[in-house]
Amino acid sequence: MRTERVKCPLCGQHTKEAVLWIKNAYRYVQCTVCGMIYINPQLSDESVAQIYSNVLYGQKSERLDLVLPTLHKYKARLLKKFERFRKTGYLLDVGCFKGFLLFSASQRGWKTFGTEVSEPATRFAREELEQQVDIGDLLHMSRFDQLDFDVVTLFDVIEHLSRPCLYLQKVHYLLRKGGLLYMETPNFNALPRFVLGKKWTVFNSLHRSYFTPSTMARMLQRVGFESIKIQTLGFLPLSTRENEPESSKVKPEPKFLRFLPIDLLRNTKDIVESAVFFPPDFLGIKVGTKMVVRATKGA
Repeated sequence: MRTERVKCPLCGQHTKEAVLWIKNAYRYVQCTVCGMIYINPQLSDESVAQIYSNVLYGQKSERLDLVLPTLHKYKARLLKKFERFRKTGYLLDVGCFKGFLLFSASQRGWKTFGTEVSEPATRFAREELEQQVDIGDLLHMSRFDQLDFDVVTLFDVIEHLSRPCLYLQKVHYLLRKGGLLYMETPNFNALPRFVLGKKWTVFNSLHRSYFTPSTMARMLQRVGFESIKIQTLGFLPLSTRENEPESSKVKPEPKFLRFLPIDLLRNTKDIVESAVFFPPDFLGIKVGTKMVVRATKGA
């Protein structure tokens, strides 16, 4: 797998960074100018796309199929909240995987579009769910430029990007005035990170950028978003992993902490995300594992 050096995803500098730790030869660094955390050097875009298409698709697909009923209810609640933003009726899901959100949205009358880097996942979304999904990088797609989207979503996507600021600029351009950006991403300041350190399963080579509520807010402000609301919730995953996703053709099961009910938690990451197991922003401190981000384009 090919790696490359990158500039700070937030402020753009490329010399002032402090090494937080090294895990499996990957350097996890923090920009000493703006505080952004990222891997440097990191996997190239081509390498990440190859991993998702050829290595991780099978097992992730199986897990999502298992929890589909619960995910459907979770997405339905979100779509209900999106209704107040509906004007043009256009919704874009960036990194839509197999298109489950798009399918649910289309059933509610939305005009749905998606992007995905995995060819097998794209094929499933097109053939099984009859969704309009383009394979490839959003930054290199022009077919959406003439559409004014009410809502653009990124579920567990932005942490995989080497240039997240450019993607947010693109999303800002695609949204109509007053349109909504909705994102979910791991929270670097989550409680499990303080307990598990670099062994936390969130820290792996596919997650190239790591956000705190502060760095996320600054990046959104930088590209022009307004009415930014960020909350954190949940306490899972409470697991560790030693090897990297690209090191084998089968995604290994993480090692759960000994005191947790392994049978209950196996294959339930997506299920627990639909419930609040840890009070959001507990005592005013944003330590939940999942960061939920809402922001709008100025009218």
